[in-house]
Amino acid sequence: MTPVRRYAGAAATWAFALVAAILVSVLVPLDARLPWVAITGGVCMIVAFAAQLIDGRSEGFIFRVGVSVIGALGILGFLALIFTLVALGSSL
Repeated sequence: MTPVRRYAGAAATWAFALVAAILVSVLVPLDARLPWVAITGGVCMIVAFAAQLIDGRSEGFIFRVGVSVIGALGILGFLALIFTLVALGSSL
């Protein structure tokens, strides 16, 4: 029997990225948001590693970290796109 894959660490990382994205959009001024999105991406990578290390399983570690990081960076990339469109709209 193959072990059941658990993705709780990936879900936790994605939730962290979503909460961090909301905090950046609310607390940071518009002209300083994109650098903070990059900083948040780095913190999400650390959170992904920590979440997978807490899981304690070595099988599929790289895959699970990759899924966690790609999902978090996808959320943050979408946020950066929204910030860029808002900045372009406000400069017109």
